[in-house]
Amino acid sequence: MNIYFIGIGGISMSALAIICHKSGHKVSGSDISPVKTLQKLNSMGIKTAIGHNKKDFSNIDLVVFNAAISSDNPELVAAKEQNVPCVKRAQLLGSVMAEYPFGIAVSGMHGKTTATAMIAQILYQYDPTIHLGGEFELIGGNFRIGKSVYFVTEACEYKRNFLYLKPYISIILNIDEDHMDYFKDLEDIQDAFSEFAANTKRNGVVVVNGEDSRAVASAALTMRRYLTYGIGEGFDYSAQNLKTDPNGCYSFDFFKRDRKLCRINLKVAGKYNVYNALAAAVAAN
Repeated sequence: MNIYFIGIGGISMSALAIICHKSGHKVSGSDISPVKTLQKLNSMGIKTAIGHNKKDFSNIDLVVFNAAISSDNPELVAAKEQNVPCVKRAQLLGSVMAEYPFGIAVSGMHGKTTATAMIAQILYQYDPTIHLGGEFELIGGNFRIGKSVYFVTEACEYKRNFLYLKPYISIILNIDEDHMDYFKDLEDIQDAFSEFAANTKRNGVVVVNGEDSRAVASAALTMRRYLTYGIGEGFDYSAQNLKTDPNGCYSFDFFKRDRKLCRINLKVAGKYNVYNALAAAVAAN
């Protein structure tokens, strides 16, 4: 298949472009400016162009665009006029995830990239495919193509893009006011996360921050099994006996209900990373 990406230089779009390229598809695309990722794409044999200009798409089978691309974008308009199938980035991501029996999707207003990277590190020995919204030294960039049944990705809530995903494990880190240019209010945001949780496979599970009442409510409103995590007792999984080192990095005992599983020592500072680590550990466990 010949696939064209509008906005190919974006961190997520470039990762999807490379995944498609590695899967045997012919990939090309454009971006509004000469971002660094274009050099990497070009070095791999993926042709890129600067600027969005009306063009002939007769040799293109599929056009992919991201949320930043407006409906009047010259390339998107031209592709639709030429009856070329056009899909959102999130739709393609959902199609990629569907190829893997065990997809893990990390959602939340804060901490998605960190928690996804933590899961990637825990599962690395099992050869997962990884789609990340940032650079991660362990995988040499923002993506990794594995040969196992595991697929790990961030799940973006903006414009409800994460509703195209149907994970085996859905993670909700937190729910807060963000993207208010799209969402009506906090209740609208919570409704979107509840829909995301409901998209979890029937035999799967939702992992949710038990200290975030809106996150818990989003999971509870679905018919899916869900597990909570938090600091202290009263959760399905918990961090207890927290300690910090001189650099502000935490260590803690990781519990499943009343049974200690192990002690976790973090190499990243901040108490918020205890929550990210908990989410990752629960998903991996």
